[in-house]
Amino acid sequence: MKNIARASVGVVGGGPAGLSIAKLLVERGAANVTVFETSERVGGKSYTIEQGGSAHEMGTCYSTLSYKITNRWMKRYGIRQRALGRQVMDDAPLMHFVRQEPGAPMVVELGRFLGARREFAQIMRRGLETEEARAAAAEPFSAFLDRHQLKRMRRFMLRAITSIGYGPLEDISTEQALRWATPDLFLSGLFAQLKMPDEGWQRLWEKIAGEIDVRRSEPVNQIEKLPEGGAILHTPTGATAFDHIIITTALDEIDKGHNLGADVDFVAQACRWNTYVTTLCEVDGWFDGHRVEAYTDPLTHDAPAGLLLSVRRDPAPARREAPKHIYLTGQYGHGLDAAQLKSALAGEIASRGARLGAVYCQKRWKYFPRY
Repeated sequence: MKNIARASVGVVGGGPAGLSIAKLLVERGAANVTVFETSERVGGKSYTIEQGGSAHEMGTCYSTLSYKITNRWMKRYGIRQRALGRQVMDDAPLMHFVRQEPGAPMVVELGRFLGARREFAQIMRRGLETEEARAAAAEPFSAFLDRHQLKRMRRFMLRAITSIGYGPLEDISTEQALRWATPDLFLSGLFAQLKMPDEGWQRLWEKIAGEIDVRRSEPVNQIEKLPEGGAILHTPTGATAFDHIIITTALDEIDKGHNLGADVDFVAQACRWNTYVTTLCEVDGWFDGHRVEAYTDPLTHDAPAGLLLSVRRDPAPARREAPKHIYLTGQYGHGLDAAQLKSALAGEIASRGARLGAVYCQKRWKYFPRY
């Protein structure tokens, strides 16, 4: 962006994407950045609640070695992060689960994966005008892994992608998967470097919002593109002109009356969203010797919604009464209402020898747009 110090930028959406881009622009010298957020709360899918004196993250959860920018911000604001701890997949430690699949040694598969990833990047640099690049980008990630004989890596991706809400490997394009499945992600799992902020992610976004012009409870009712460039954002408090606008909310939620152009309409119609549900609940008689459990049963392409994807054991409430066992569960929720999801969750927990107690919070997320 030329003359960044004099440019005015309007950002639609005060979630992680909107606040991140606003913060990055300010760090690079932009003096006129305004964020418009519909709700009173900033943070979007970073939704931290307090239960019994402990912070629980209902949305955004882990940081990896790839999160270089937010890790730097966390350090600057004095937000401490702790390693997630031991993860179990189908009753086996994660890396043991990965190695159960017959195949080449992990170091060989990692080298093969990095080579395939470099080859993919080279194809993408040639441009999507070529049939080769379009086919490579759209290839299902499962086919990409199979084609390169990455059997153990495929098992790792079940945990790293599907069980955290990104959908079955058969449904995700290679282009999208490789944006997330970086070498740093694999190294984070291998060396137990997945971390979580002690006080939840929302504190980070609140800190950032305190340094930027954020208009809370101010929805953008209309976006008026100007013929000479830029746009006017109309909100309940008036109209503001900007040289540039950045939309970080879901495009299919933007009013069709904005007339943002055929390209934007195409993207909005081309995305299909997952529904991911997190539930903070009390469970009696469940695991307490490790931090996370994940299961492979619901990770197939045709698995029904409502099955238990993964569970995180959260800190118990800081009270003097008898300690309660608090867990954060994840389910795919498409086609199921809150009562059906709770019933499915209770059945899943019972099948594992435990009993669902109080449900403190349930959040339904419109999550991970698939191209």
